[in-house]
Amino acid sequence: MFALDQLCAGLSAHAGSMQEVVFWQRLRYIPMSLAPGFWIRFSLSYARGNAAEFVRRQRWLILLFFLALPALAVVFWKQLFLGVIEPVVPGMAWVILLGNPAMGFHAAMILAYVVVLANLETTLRASVGTMRWKVKFMALGLAILLGVRIYLSSQDLIHAHEDLLFIPLSALSSIMAVGFIWWSF
Repeated sequence: MFALDQLCAGLSAHAGSMQEVVFWQRLRYIPMSLAPGFWIRFSLSYARGNAAEFVRRQRWLILLFFLALPALAVVFWKQLFLGVIEPVVPGMAWVILLGNPAMGFHAAMILAYVVVLANLETTLRASVGTMRWKVKFMALGLAILLGVRIYLSSQDLIHAHEDLLFIPLSALSSIMAVGFIWWSF
């Protein structure tokens, strides 16, 4: 999901026209909307002896994030963005003004990723022995990845626009997270 998200983000950053920027950013919301459900499911089952019980108890939360965010991205496809501000200085990025559905989308993303990080923190605190260092590096990698996502979504909410200058930050956090996650194995 993150790879498709990064691909669409990169294509929108290098788009030549306003229509291309909007198209790629709208398309980006589809993989972005699927990621929280997978991460919540993962955080409930990672390194837990009774993972099936945790997932069964939280199935409505998982189902909510698997259905609500993609539905929001698809149903309000045209209302996600209010417009685009073209760069006035060469080298600057496009700025995309967010509509109310996109603002709700980013608020839900922040909520989902905070739940994921809280679950991973609980798993880390409960781990013991040699498994603890593996869980620690996995949690650290995901904290970097999801922490940057929380930061970017909060910036989008505060300023009511997406700034394409943050795309390299998102890509860098993905690379760093992969490194830490790889080290955990």
